[in-house]
Amino acid sequence: ANLSKFSHGGWFTVMLASVLFFVLWLYYAGTKLRKKHINFVNVAEIKPMITALMEDETIEKEATNLVYLAMMYDDDHIDSNIVYSIFRKKPKRADIYWFVHVNITNEPYGASYEVDTIISKKCFFVRLNFGFKVEHKVNLMFSKIVQELVKNGEVDETSRYPSLKQFNIPADFKFIVLQSRIASDERLTPWELIVVKGYRLFKKWGISTAEDFGLEQSNLEEETVPIKLGKLSDIKLERVK
Repeated sequence: ANLSKFSHGGWFTVMLASVLFFVLWLYYAGTKLRKKHINFVNVAEIKPMITALMEDETIEKEATNLVYLAMMYDDDHIDSNIVYSIFRKKPKRADIYWFVHVNITNEPYGASYEVDTIISKKCFFVRLNFGFKVEHKVNLMFSKIVQELVKNGEVDETSRYPSLKQFNIPADFKFIVLQSRIASDERLTPWELIVVKGYRLFKKWGISTAEDFGLEQSNLEEETVPIKLGKLSDIKLERVK
């Protein structure tokens, strides 16, 4: 009886379920592969680098407040992609740096936050805790957190430009969302290549990180950074002159 149902349309249900399973599995495999190769840097190691960058006036200032959506497994380590973005891709000087990590809790509702000071009044780590049914309005929540810190005297958010500061104009903010992409010199296995291409396709179809976190496009920059997954392509290069 079950076989007759299969031939009369049951095959479509099985095929649909199989496709859905493959899509979900491919997304899971891509996420797992990416997380496996994320490197973290000790925050203590970059503190003197951040201080030196803030004071280097030969570098054009990116913004008064530079805000990174960060992946951090604890308060003492930061995603190396952020370090790459700040210091290596193009030095990004700012007066205040913020690293914001969004944590989805096991509770359906509720929103809370934690703030750790990395450099007094200059660099902060913010952890936002959202229930899994709560809309991720990071921009709104972050604004409230900054207002609270200003009220407590933990940070000064008046514009650094004299012409604006005399009128108590608020300082400017710039958000940066990092999108990791496989480096062009990577040598991947055929299976890793399928997973990476499939994951990239799903990310392209799905909602963007900026939309998911409720970030405004007016002060947002999405930046691509390379990640290393496989072995480097072994290309022999000979100098002829």
